[in-house]
Amino acid sequence: MFRSKKYFPVIAVIVILGLFFFHDLLHITSSNAVVYFVKTPNGFLSVTRDLSLENAGDLLFMFDATCLINWLLHAESAATGKPLLDVTWNEDTGRGGIKQFRPDGTKLVVTFSRFQDGGKKAGGLFLGGDLAYGDYDRSADGATSGMSYYDGRKWNHIWCAANEGFTLHSNDRKAYNAYEWHYLSGRVLKRTDDEVIIQSRHMLQEGDEKVLMNRWVSMKAGDDHLKLNIEFENKGKAKITYNYDYGDEPWVGEFHNSRGDVGWSEKGLITHERFISPRENRYAGYWDHGNDAAGEKHSYSGYANFIRWPGMHPSVVYFSNNFESCSEEKPLSSYNNRVINIGWLSQTLLPGERRTYTLIIGKASINPGTGLPEAPHMKDGYSYE
Repeated sequence: MFRSKKYFPVIAVIVILGLFFFHDLLHITSSNAVVYFVKTPNGFLSVTRDLSLENAGDLLFMFDATCLINWLLHAESAATGKPLLDVTWNEDTGRGGIKQFRPDGTKLVVTFSRFQDGGKKAGGLFLGGDLAYGDYDRSADGATSGMSYYDGRKWNHIWCAANEGFTLHSNDRKAYNAYEWHYLSGRVLKRTDDEVIIQSRHMLQEGDEKVLMNRWVSMKAGDDHLKLNIEFENKGKAKITYNYDYGDEPWVGEFHNSRGDVGWSEKGLITHERFISPRENRYAGYWDHGNDAAGEKHSYSGYANFIRWPGMHPSVVYFSNNFESCSEEKPLSSYNNRVINIGWLSQTLLPGERRTYTLIIGKASINPGTGLPEAPHMKDGYSYE
């Protein structure tokens, strides 16, 4: 007679060893441990491990083991008392994400290029989009999109899909978005429980102008932020002039609305549309606290984000109710479009010349003494002081 209690420890050990084998050696992660069976347009059956949300309607059935991998990583983090990182990356499509599991049961999740813009898909290290369709952690209300934080009770939105614009002055100042950069390649350069480094490469060509873009993202276990390096190289034969903008309407706290979001920097709160000095301020963000100038009560989530610009100072940084204007008079009161934008204007690159922009993007903490948000203390913008 089979006695389940007698063999349970042996079975448990085999299951755990098997999960470690699949996770650490085969890179079966908490996001891709699922097989989707999808109906193709011509009526055939397609099998994939990376289902996009726009194709979810063609899903016939799936085998999902993401909950087991999630359980394993939670257990490992709790047992060791250390946070650990889990990275999912598809080199062919340039889509994926990073999860950070912590001993107290909280999680920080970042997704890259899992979004669409006007039916067009981006590839590479562009922040935005939800987790994979079958992911155990995927929140039905979209709160896991972009950058999000699970506090042990619910998901809280931190950053959304970044709005990046690269504007060539010679081409009627057209702004090229994420999906207009040709994705060349992407790979994980470092993958450990303690640190992840990913790279993606992109090309933009208009006539004789040719620009190569390299992007690197790095994240360390225990940090509430990531570092993003964006390098542009002029591969053409003539000088180019361009603007580079990085912005977002982050929807801090609750996904898909900006209610409660008030701007902040190290100089204080920002309640109205306003330009701030990128030299006097090293970072800025939004706080889901309630904006007095918009008549909002202080009954929101209390979470805050930040973006830091170490290295070369931007030309402009502003808060507004849209990306097109900044009046410095209107309260930050838009229901779903309170934005922050950072821009480097009239940049020039000679043939063969490169320039790198660095951003630190993450979740801010609340100073218990002042009750206000604060960014991590860093030396040169990279490591803790």
